[in-house]
Amino acid sequence: MERAIFIADLQHEPGKSPTLAFHNIENCAEILGYHYLSGLAKERDAGDDQTYTKASAKGHKLAVKVADIVNDRGTAASMRITGSGLVGGSPCEGHARRTEGITWFEKTQFHFQDQEDNADTFTSTHYLHFSSPVAQIVPGLPAAKGQGHPSLQDITVVSGMCLFSSKILQASMPPGQACDVSKIQHAAPTLYEIEYLARAAPAIADLTKLFSTNNRHNGSLDICVDVPSFHYYQSMEKRLGEGSCTFSGALQWMTAVKIRHQQMSQVFGRYIDYELSRRPGTMPQCSIQVSPSGNLVCDLICQALADGVLPSLDPVLRTLNAKDSTWSRFYDLVPEKEKPTDFCALGYLFYVYQVMRPALENTATTLCKECGPPNNRTRLLVSIDDAVERRIYSRAQKLLKKGRALPQSPVACNLLEVYLSRRVFINQNQAGSNLYLDDPSPEAPALKPTKGLRANGEHKSWDAQEYAVPLDPFDVVGALYGSRAADVLEDLFTEVGLRS
Repeated sequence: MERAIFIADLQHEPGKSPTLAFHNIENCAEILGYHYLSGLAKERDAGDDQTYTKASAKGHKLAVKVADIVNDRGTAASMRITGSGLVGGSPCEGHARRTEGITWFEKTQFHFQDQEDNADTFTSTHYLHFSSPVAQIVPGLPAAKGQGHPSLQDITVVSGMCLFSSKILQASMPPGQACDVSKIQHAAPTLYEIEYLARAAPAIADLTKLFSTNNRHNGSLDICVDVPSFHYYQSMEKRLGEGSCTFSGALQWMTAVKIRHQQMSQVFGRYIDYELSRRPGTMPQCSIQVSPSGNLVCDLICQALADGVLPSLDPVLRTLNAKDSTWSRFYDLVPEKEKPTDFCALGYLFYVYQVMRPALENTATTLCKECGPPNNRTRLLVSIDDAVERRIYSRAQKLLKKGRALPQSPVACNLLEVYLSRRVFINQNQAGSNLYLDDPSPEAPALKPTKGLRANGEHKSWDAQEYAVPLDPFDVVGALYGSRAADVLEDLFTEVGLRS
C-alpha cells in the first residue's frame, strides 16, 4: 500500500500563537490556489481555469520528456511519471504570483533495485516541476535513442538553501538599535532549515543515483550545494552606514553567520550522503562541494571589518577576478549594465554564478583553428530548489545561452530545472507566502486537529490529548517525512553543535 504524503498548514498571524494542521496532499481543499489532479481527470478537475489546465498539460509533457531521457538502462533505476500531481500557486496577484506563477508539480516516483539482490528495493515519491527552455535537454538524444547518450558525459546536480529564518535575522538587527548577535549565535535549527533539508536531500539523492546508474559513459558526477555566507552582509552594511552598529558588532555578527554557514554545509552534505546510502546498489562516486569562492568574499568582508574599514565592492571584485579564473569567465558573460554596484547585487549574482560554475570550469577545448575540432563533451546541470528561487535559474539560463553561442570556448552545457513542491503552506496560502518568511521559530506551533487524518508508515501521529502540545521542528518533519528523517537530521545537527 502506498504511503500517504502529508502537507502542513501553518497558521501564523501577528499577536497570535502559531498553530499547525496536517492534511493528506491528495484530498486537501484547505490550501487556496492549489488543486490535486488525478491521472487523466486533469482537465475536468481543473474546471474552467485555463491557466491551471495549460500549466498541468505543459508540466506533464516536460516531465514525460525528462523520464524518457533518464530511463535508458533497464530497471535497476527508474523514474515513473504518474500523470497525477499538484497544480497551483498564489491565489492572488502580487509578488508571489509573479515570481512562481501557476506551476504543475508531477507526482514522480523513483524506484531502485539491487541487480544482485532483487529483494533489495527502494521507492520514493516527490512532487516535482521540470523546466527547461532548451528544445533538446540532452543534445543528440533522438539519434542516440536505445544506444545511450554519447553527448552527455558529465552531470552536476546543484541546489542551495538559506540560513536561519527571516524572523530570526530581523530580531538580530532591531531597527535603530545595536545588533543583538546572540539571536543568531545561539539560534536552534529553524523549522525552515530542517524542513528544507528533509525535502530536498532525498530528491537530490534520487536524481543523483538515477543519473549515476543510467549514464552509460560513466562521466563525472558532482553535487554542488550553495549555502550563503557573505550574502547577509548587505543588511549589516545599512546599519553601519546609519551608525546603529559598530565595526566590532558587525564583525561578531558576520562571524556568527559564517559559523552557521559551516554548520549547515556539513549537515546538508552529510544528509545527502545518508540518503544516497539508503538507495540499493553501488554508491555513486561523486563529490559534494559547498559554495566555492563564497568564503573568499566573506573573509575579505570580515578582514575589512576587523580593520575598522567599511568593506568596498571594487577591491572584492578585483580579488575575485585575480584569484578565481572561473568567476572571471563568468563575469565576462554578464552584460555591463547588469554588473553589481553593491553587495546586495553581488550576493544575487553569486547565486547565479554558483549554478553556472560547474559548466564554466569544465570546458576543455575552444573553437579556434589552432585547437582543431571542438570537443563533443557536454555537461548537464540539474538544479533542485524551491520555485521561489526561480529567477536565479532563469538568469543562469540566459547566460548559458549566451555562453553556448560564443565563437571561441563555447560553454557546452544545458540546465534542467527541477522544483520541489512546498509541503508547508502559510495561512492556507492566502498570500502565497513561504516558510522562510513566516517561520515562527523559535516559537513552536501547537498541533491543530484534522478530521479524518491518520498517520501511516514512519509518520508520527498524536492522540487527541496531545493536540495542545507545541511541536518542535523535528516533530513537524517527523510528521511530514517520517521519524527516520527527523531522527537522522536531529543527530546531524547535534554533531555540529546545533540543538533544538
